[in-house]
Amino acid sequence: MLPAMPRKLAKAIRAAFADVADTPQGVVHGDLNPGNVIVTNEGPALVDWDESRHDALCLDRVALGLPATRAERRAALAWEIACCWAPEPERARSLARGFIRSAGAAPIP
Repeated sequence: MLPAMPRKLAKAIRAAFADVADTPQGVVHGDLNPGNVIVTNEGPALVDWDESRHDALCLDRVALGLPATRAERRAALAWEIACCWAPEPERARSLARGFIRSAGAAPIP
């Protein structure tokens, strides 16, 4: 999706990803929320793994509202913007305005 975005936004997103590149990596669920937990006879189970991938573990921690650094929160927001760009353009642009503003650049129109 990055090639379809305004250049300054794609650059800011790449920078946010680079800022967490050296953090612990592993399997990330990608959509952690209470709706993706079911109770089975064996106990709770996490479902809906279609957004899972190998990535910075902080992305799931941010989704759970656990303590995170500014860089980790920005990377999670960058991922959300990138994922929403084509299927939810209005949401992506809304998120991008704050993301770019916090990076000290002019907002995305």
